[in-house]
Amino acid sequence: MQMIFHYQIGFFTQYNFISENSEFDVVSSWYTIFNKSVEYIIKVPQYHNSIVQKLALFSSICHPAVIYKKEKILQLGGYKNDGNLHVAQDYELWLRAKSKLKFYNIQEILLLYRIHSESNSNNLFKSERNIHYQIQEKYYKNLPLEFNINSNSEQIIMRGFREYFWGDIKTSRIYWRTLGVKLLITPKVFIAYILTFFNRDFVVKFNNYKIWLRMIFFIESIFDKNISDQKKYWEKAIE
Repeated sequence: MQMIFHYQIGFFTQYNFISENSEFDVVSSWYTIFNKSVEYIIKVPQYHNSIVQKLALFSSICHPAVIYKKEKILQLGGYKNDGNLHVAQDYELWLRAKSKLKFYNIQEILLLYRIHSESNSNNLFKSERNIHYQIQEKYYKNLPLEFNINSNSEQIIMRGFREYFWGDIKTSRIYWRTLGVKLLITPKVFIAYILTFFNRDFVVKFNNYKIWLRMIFFIESIFDKNISDQKKYWEKAIE
């Protein structure tokens, strides 16, 4: 079960932005994950090129908080309803739209997203994994063209993470080994590489718990006044 709270002020913030900045076609924002309290913040990138790069792995547009120009989406054919695609309709749409529309993410929390424990079940993740992998397939034939990922090492890292999250974790290990010393000095890749020696179920649980995001949020809520103030504000909102 999931509960979404998109505050009215958030909608008007986005509407005003897209009205005043006509060059953008799709606008979303940061959002926060909570249960009984705020657990962590999803900070999606701000500008189009960075958003497109992140799309190589995940949707970097917060779909429940998105506002877009309807006519532009319809020109692309809208959301597809093919088979099991419903679990990733938004992601598939943004991949089609990335070279035709312009994205922007407001760097504020405009959405609360409650995820209960069953929402992160292994069975749910397994049902999505193959679909994401299949959706990505044609775009991975040319990473520089599709996602502005140009350097050889960046491409290796991205292909490895694709396997790590959606494909075969052993294959991700093969990719990352070719990085040599760079593997050791890239913390996220190194941690993921170590995790590939565990079974898939453990890796899924580790990833679903979002340990990295929780650690960052914990540190920022102590040392970053802006994050600390937002945390207090949203925790009052969900009381």
